Amino acid sequence: MNEETFFDSFGQSDKDVFEAINAKGDIDAKCEMAVNFGYVWFPAKKVWVNKNADFTPKEETLFNKLRKKYGV
Repeated sequence: MNEETFFDSFGQSDKDVFEAINAKGDIDAKCEMAVNFGYVWFPAKKVWVNKNADFTPKEETLFNKLRKKYGV
């Protein structure tokens, strides 16, 4: 799996994440709530990724590399 496929598979929009966690309030409150639920924001890609997703070992390794690459 490469970076692009990873984000295609696991990346979620603000709308999708905020609806999934039933976030309320302004954007800052919603983002804080998403982080508290285990989501990581990748600003360069404009997607959220749930760090608690059911990753394979290879996907987990790639996720950690991407977090370092993007500084998140």
